[in-house]
Amino acid sequence: MKTKRIIALKLLAAKGLKRSVYEPNYLRLLWYFGFDTPPPHFASFLSNVAINSIVFSILWYIFRAIFQWLQKDYFQSADIYDTIFVSAIYGVGMAVYYAYSRRKNELPTWQGLSS
Repeated sequence: MKTKRIIALKLLAAKGLKRSVYEPNYLRLLWYFGFDTPPPHFASFLSNVAINSIVFSILWYIFRAIFQWLQKDYFQSADIYDTIFVSAIYGVGMAVYYAYSRRKNELPTWQGLSS
């Protein structure tokens, strides 16, 4: 599977995409911990929604929590609902972007990638 990932990364680089676009930091962290997930351009729409939503929700909640600690009498369950809503929108937006970029650059599917 790692050889397939290397082929995919070389193909994405050959298409002229920036490394930070096809190999985001969260993905490199997943690879470091042993999760062999495909680059986002080759991942399914739903997995892109899920991964991007989860990563964004963690970062967004921490960011908002830091600034809300300065206020007293803050109702935090509203913050959790806001985080879920914003994360879902972000995840869908990123999944749409990766699906569009995959079509625009005429990339094969993960299964169709020759290893």
